[in-house]
Amino acid sequence: MRRVPDFTTHSDHAAQAHSLLAEMIESRDLASAVRDARAASKSSDVVAPIALHDRVTTALETSGSAVPEWFAVVRGDLLIEAGLATRVHVETPCFWSGETSLAQFPGVITTNAGWIDGDEVVEVHVDPASISLDEFDRLAREEIFARTDKGPFRLDRQPQFYLEKSPWRAVPMTGAQRTAVNLAVAYGRDPAPYLSPRQLRTSALPTDAEDLE
Repeated sequence: MRRVPDFTTHSDHAAQAHSLLAEMIESRDLASAVRDARAASKSSDVVAPIALHDRVTTALETSGSAVPEWFAVVRGDLLIEAGLATRVHVETPCFWSGETSLAQFPGVITTNAGWIDGDEVVEVHVDPASISLDEFDRLAREEIFARTDKGPFRLDRQPQFYLEKSPWRAVPMTGAQRTAVNLAVAYGRDPAPYLSPRQLRTSALPTDAEDLE
């Protein structure tokens, strides 16, 4: 399978998230949600992507439609873009398993394996509306992890280790999608719910369980 370059910067992740937001609006004919968001922002042109995402989510819920996992996940990327997420660094015995453990904490948006002063560290973006830093630290201590204020952080060559070892690595994703898919692959779950219909259609994906091994 041809390797598709990874999205490794927040600007790339944001661009991908904007594309997924547009895909949802187009596929569900949610023009009214866009109009409502513009009215709420008192602007005829520019609407904050996070506000638009929330309006679309409300429109789906009001209509009785389930909000797809992939669409819910990318809200985190928009929080990061808007500067509304909290970034922390966590020292772990192994950053690859640390990523999958931290990804299961409430409010965690993205995880990235890397290094600080030779120590294995996971960089985490957290939604502060979903978990306080005190609660995050309590959960980290239960895993024998420790938040650190040291720096600078250097990204490892293989963040999202389990994703990188699977065929799903060929799919361009947002940071939040990569974190969710990495966790799914690590635990033998189907990652497809975290990918949009367009991503699934246009990417060469595994067709059976053997391809995921």
